[in-house]
Amino acid sequence: MPETRQKSDDLAVTKMSLSELISKNDQTAMAELHWRLSPALAVILLGLLAIPLAHSAPRDSRFSRLVLGMLVYAVYANFLTLGRVWLDNGNLPGSSGLWWAHAALLLLTMLWLRQQGRKLRI
Repeated sequence: MPETRQKSDDLAVTKMSLSELISKNDQTAMAELHWRLSPALAVILLGLLAIPLAHSAPRDSRFSRLVLGMLVYAVYANFLTLGRVWLDNGNLPGSSGLWWAHAALLLLTMLWLRQQGRKLRI
C-alpha cells in the first residue's frame, strides 16, 4: 500500500507549478524542480558542445564527430536521469541537484574548446 501513496505523491509533484515547487522543501519537489530546469540548460550546453564537434580535419571521417556527439549526449542524458533518481531517493542532497551533471558537460566542452585553441569571449 505505501507504493500507491508514493506514486500519487509523485503525480501531485509533477502537476505543481514552478512557484509551488520552489516553496515546497522536500526531496521529490527539488528533484522535479531540477528536472524541469535541465532541458533549458541542456540546450545551451549542447549548443556550446556543437562548436568543437563541428571542427574536423580534412582527412577525418565524415560522420565521426556525429557519433561522438551522440555518445556524449547519451552519457549526459543518463547522468541527468541517474541524478533525478538519486534526488528522489535522497541519496543526493537537494542543494546539489543536477548541477554536477551540467558542470561536467560544461567542463568537457571548455576543455575541448581549449584543446582546439578556441577561446570563449563573454
